[in-house]
Amino acid sequence: SYKDLSEHLYRNLEMLKRYEVEKEINKTADKLQELSEEQFKLSEETDNKKLSDEKMQELYEKQKQQSEDFNKAMEDYKKALEKNEKLDYPMNLDDLQKDKEKIQDNFQKGNQNMEQNKNKKASENQQKNSQDLQKMAQSMQSMMQAAQQGQQAENMDDLRQIIDNLVRFSFDQEKMIDETTSLSRKDPKYVEITSKQNKIADDFGIIRDSLEALAKRTPQLNSAISKEINEINRKLADIREKLEARNSRVAAVGQQYIMTSANNLALLLSELLQAMQQQMAQQMQGDQQCQKPGQGKPSLQQMRMQQQSLKQQLQSMMEQMKGGKDGQKGKMDKNALNKRLTKMLAQQEMFQQAMSKLMKNNSFSPESVQQLKEINKMIEQNETDIVNKRITPNTMKRQEQIITRLLQAENAEYEREIEKKRESRTGKNEKYSNPEEIFEYKGMNSKFNELLNTSNLRLKKYYKNKYKEYLINLNE
Repeated sequence: SYKDLSEHLYRNLEMLKRYEVEKEINKTADKLQELSEEQFKLSEETDNKKLSDEKMQELYEKQKQQSEDFNKAMEDYKKALEKNEKLDYPMNLDDLQKDKEKIQDNFQKGNQNMEQNKNKKASENQQKNSQDLQKMAQSMQSMMQAAQQGQQAENMDDLRQIIDNLVRFSFDQEKMIDETTSLSRKDPKYVEITSKQNKIADDFGIIRDSLEALAKRTPQLNSAISKEINEINRKLADIREKLEARNSRVAAVGQQYIMTSANNLALLLSELLQAMQQQMAQQMQGDQQCQKPGQGKPSLQQMRMQQQSLKQQLQSMMEQMKGGKDGQKGKMDKNALNKRLTKMLAQQEMFQQAMSKLMKNNSFSPESVQQLKEINKMIEQNETDIVNKRITPNTMKRQEQIITRLLQAENAEYEREIEKKRESRTGKNEKYSNPEEIFEYKGMNSKFNELLNTSNLRLKKYYKNKYKEYLINLNE
């Protein structure tokens, strides 16, 4: 619809504005780093007592130019901060005013010392300025990284809350299916059911608004997610019409579609959350990401991404062994080839160890266990191909199947977790008209009532309560 298109364009525009701010600040940081290097070189040239007047004038012009470049970089930074403030969700950025004034003061002192031919002092000013420029560039980069990580952490918290709300929405919609299916056209409960369905639609409106707000600062929220949201919106409007027309069967079918779309959306958002968590871990750990054997807890998603990476390596290897783009078949360096093959074998060995560890530490469903066993067999076949330096289309096909099986196992486990949550919520917030049902559900007092009735004992209230306590203790 026009409204959906308009919102999509607005989100894209907001993301573009945020990208421009980040780009300009990173560009300024790079410029400061460049000026730091130029000031250091200039300090070495200036620290020379035997400079001619012509050379001294040349260095002075360089000093002035670098000072102007710094002022220009600070103007660009100021504009970037102004653009940041206009964002719907601005980043927490410092104006670095004290650092700016300190560097400008060093430039001014350097200029004055050069004018007075105090080369030694001018060189010291330039060296100090070089260090301060580098520190400022690092501060700017660290500030940007901290702002991005802080924003991403907030986005992840929001996304977790949205997923929880979405799962609740799915449960509530599922409960409505049975109630709607059992309605007859003249059933007076239509008003109550319609009211409940409208409440569910309002709840999804909150979820949709939260996702739209998150999409303005999270580029990973893609068209597949928007498609599921639009599908749910369309079905909710259609169900409202069908209930008003008292067409319960068609309305129940629509409710089933909504529940399916909600589950699909929850799965997409969960995958997105996992990807964001992994990206944040990589940003925080950097080059120290590599873990020692036995550390960390592998996940199916991490293992799938590892196999995806290996697939790309195998594809590249196969092209090179065939001649690749250079057309030099058989001329690939043997040492380089052996190193790459050894690395691949090591990766597959680590993968099998991780899979073995995962299967020991987790209780998988029978379907997932079967898929993991199939994966293990295909891994062994691919290892044989790698050892024999025989990377063929069949090897690539098996590698693709490994990735597919991992994805299927991952989705199966996610659905099982959702089902566990669904089971754990069954029976909550139910209103019982008959207290006997509560006793049966809780499993505490049912034996007392059964034995008391069958024994036909006539007891006073005090002894009746004592007898009840006795039977309950026996039951425990």
